[in-house]
Amino acid sequence: MNFSGSSDSRFVYYWLWMRRPILISLSNGGGQPNLSQDDLKKIWIPIPGLDEQKEIVRYLDKKTFEVDEHAMKVEEAVEKLLE
Repeated sequence: MNFSGSSDSRFVYYWLWMRRPILISLSNGGGQPNLSQDDLKKIWIPIPGLDEQKEIVRYLDKKTFEVDEHAMKVEEAVEKLLE
């Protein structure tokens, strides 16, 4: 992975997470597929400015939290229905 300038690790995490199907398709191996260091070095991640990265991360963190909250409420409602 090549980064130009500084990068926020959470931004890189979200970028990789959203592209995991592509990364999995690039992996090698039988029981536990892996990406080699050479494969990782070939991945280019477009890195916006640090302020924009932080803004994107704040937005995604907020939305992820909201989704998690809704999922917990649904889970609690299902548990109550099953009682």
